[in-house]
This record gives sequence, C-alpha cells and structure tokens, in this order.
Amino acid sequence: LSAALRTTDGKLLAEVGDHQRNWETGAQSADSRVHVPIHADDKPWGKVVTYALNQPSSVRVITVEPGQETSVHYHQMRDEMWVVLDPGLSVQIGNRQVEASSGEEFMVSAETTHRIANPGTTRGRVLEIAYGYTTEDDTLRLQDDYGRPLEPDW
Repeated sequence: LSAALRTTDGKLLAEVGDHQRNWETGAQSADSRVHVPIHADDKPWGKVVTYALNQPSSVRVITVEPGQETSVHYHQMRDEMWVVLDPGLSVQIGNRQVEASSGEEFMVSAETTHRIANPGTTRGRVLEIAYGYTTEDDTLRLQDDYGRPLEPDW
C-alpha cells in the first residue's frame, strides 16, 4: 500500500505530511513514513497532495458526537488512512492510543483494531480514505457500547 514517487536518480518527489505519527516510537515527525502520498504539486497558494488517483477507494467523513466513541473493530478487506479534522479526538490503533491534533494523519492497516473516541464537548470529524473493498459487512467488532452484533450478519 505504501508507495513513494521518485525520480530515476532516487530523489523523492512526493512529500510526507507534517503531522504524521510514527506508531513504533510514538514520535510525531515529518520524517515518519506511516504512508506516502503518491504525488504532491506545489502551487503558488500552497500545495495539492494526492493520496489516491484512479484507484479503488472510498472517501468518507466520520463524525463522532461529544462523549461517544466508535466500537473497537477491524476490517479484513481494506486499509484506511485518517486525517483528523477537528481537535479533541482520541485515536486508538492496535494497542496505541493518542490524543490527536487537527491535521494529524494515521494509517490503519487491514486486520488492525481501531477506534475513535470523542471525550470533548463538540463534534469531532475524521476524513477517512479507505483503500480496498468498503462495506459494513467487513466490520468485525470486538467491543460495542450500542448493542450491535459483534460479527457481520452473513
């Protein structure tokens, strides 16, 4: 899933976002290679970073209400990239939990448990780019506070 766009002499053309989290060390650094965009274009007004181009993917905005959280769950058929849009969210990926900042990016590999919690008082949103087959039937819950079935109904 990770890819780097390089010139023939090895120069990196695509840039990694400034707010990526290295899940091995917990450090936040521009050098963390959680994922690599496939292309970046500098513009006079800023930059356009492309994460998926003509690829099978789904783009969604996840909204978590104050005091609520998603189930602890995983997917077998897709990887997800999250961009935190609002402050105050807590992100759990595998056994790591982070108080996320706006603009932070996270990669969630298939079969890795994850959850988004909002301990705050205002809505929190995450932009999700899912790579692979996206269906709610591919959501396997380990824990759910809302009484939903843990296994899909197939």
